[in-house]
Amino acid sequence: MARASWFLAGVAVLGASLASCGALAQTPPAPADPAHEFRIGRLEAVSLWDGGFIFPNNGRIIGVDEGAEKVRAVLEAAGAPGDKLELHINVLLVKTPGRVWLFDTGNGPKSAGKLMSSLQAAGVAPAEVTDIAISHSHGDHVNGLLDASGAPAFPKARVHLTAAEWSHMQAQASLAAMVKAVAPQVSPFQPGARLAPEVQAVEVRGHTPGHSAFLVGSGQARVLIIGDTAHHHIVSVRQPEFTIAFDADAPTAEASRRALLRRAVDEKLTVFAPHFPYPGLGTVRAEGDGFAWLPRGK
Repeated sequence: MARASWFLAGVAVLGASLASCGALAQTPPAPADPAHEFRIGRLEAVSLWDGGFIFPNNGRIIGVDEGAEKVRAVLEAAGAPGDKLELHINVLLVKTPGRVWLFDTGNGPKSAGKLMSSLQAAGVAPAEVTDIAISHSHGDHVNGLLDASGAPAFPKARVHLTAAEWSHMQAQASLAAMVKAVAPQVSPFQPGARLAPEVQAVEVRGHTPGHSAFLVGSGQARVLIIGDTAHHHIVSVRQPEFTIAFDADAPTAEASRRALLRRAVDEKLTVFAPHFPYPGLGTVRAEGDGFAWLPRGK
């Protein structure tokens, strides 16, 4: 199948599935604590549960160019069921001096997103959020910008995303209402920009036109927020070149994935992964020709 067709298939799945949890037969069980607190040096941080998806391993989501059997082999070698792919949706909150940051906003209330209830569990009101850093404009990362009525869910927040991704959003008819609602809040930036003393954007090409990761630091502590660089905590890490249907430019995204995972290893970074098992925190180690994900605390 041509790579353009892969991407179109991925977009179709994204629209039909990621935008609507209810369309899926299964979702991961909700955690007992939907607001997992931790620290990044002197900074308070919280991993917030927003939901998730369980897809069949059918060769249409991850491992598009390799097929379901190769994906099954990777899953089962790691001790996981080979017939399904479980993707979580985690949103990171970080408090910096005088500011409260969200990194992405989850799937939104119209698509069963749980961000607002998780924020409540964390003791943070939407009006307290001052800054939102958006990795990219897929629905499970931006739908939470709006409340159930279609108004801005975080009316006092500045919304940061790359200029290329903002242009990409503006060109999509399906996002016209969102673009109109949040436009006064949007502050586009160039790839790799420093958004605050503690927040550095990291360009990661290939997923969408302006996809960005973020590096949050305090003293010697640093957390790399990878966005959609890698979707699955086993397959995408152990086999970075396995094609993901959602990547617009698959070869570039695969090279970017390997490079960012390599950086995480070399710099001994803590990683926050929006789609890895909640709370999405861990580290990466080199293993064979790929890498392995080590959840925090293991």
